[in-house]
Amino acid sequence: MDLGVQVTQRASRGEIGQIILGFEGFSSADIVPLSIQTYKQQYPDVHIVAKEMSTGEQLQALLEQRIDLGFIVPRKVDESLMVETILREPLVLAVSETHPLASQDQVQLQQLQDEPFILGLNTDQCGLYSAVIRVCHQAGFTPEVSQVTNETQLMLGFVAAGMGIALLPNSIRRFRRDGVVYRSVQPSTAEIVLAIAWPITNLCPTLEQFLQVVRDTANI
Repeated sequence: MDLGVQVTQRASRGEIGQIILGFEGFSSADIVPLSIQTYKQQYPDVHIVAKEMSTGEQLQALLEQRIDLGFIVPRKVDESLMVETILREPLVLAVSETHPLASQDQVQLQQLQDEPFILGLNTDQCGLYSAVIRVCHQAGFTPEVSQVTNETQLMLGFVAAGMGIALLPNSIRRFRRDGVVYRSVQPSTAEIVLAIAWPITNLCPTLEQFLQVVRDTANI
């Protein structure tokens, strides 16, 4: 068979090509790397480029066709984009091991109202920032922000140094950091929602297969 025909057929089956995806830093602890690993095992000849971007940046990049898929915190989006919720994850408290709250197995959100918070960059472009602000408001307070960063390891470094506390998705427990402990948070409605977004007109075979891998990984 002619090589060009073979390439065309493989492309039509989604066996070769490239996927450019965006993700917020907090989602890199679990669902994103697991999805990529599983997909690469099935489709080793598809090149994947992963770019860390805020939710707002991803949505703009999707509209401008600079990425094919985004892992976002869902919000109102342009009608040309499809959004599908894949995960609801509890928020947990990251706190210095020397902090009084570290002695508790479970922490009430209201106990955090006088604590300095370490958050994602202070913008509604950041999905994690928006989620933390929302759950704090639901608990009746506005968090006092001491430091801002979108770098997960730097955020945990600030926590370890006693510069503040952080509310992060439960999957962050995979990150072991000396001086930091994680505690469950109540009420259970303190959660973050993760979704995938892609252009409605761009459901090519490679992307369709990657979406299915993400769904399987998230068990939906």
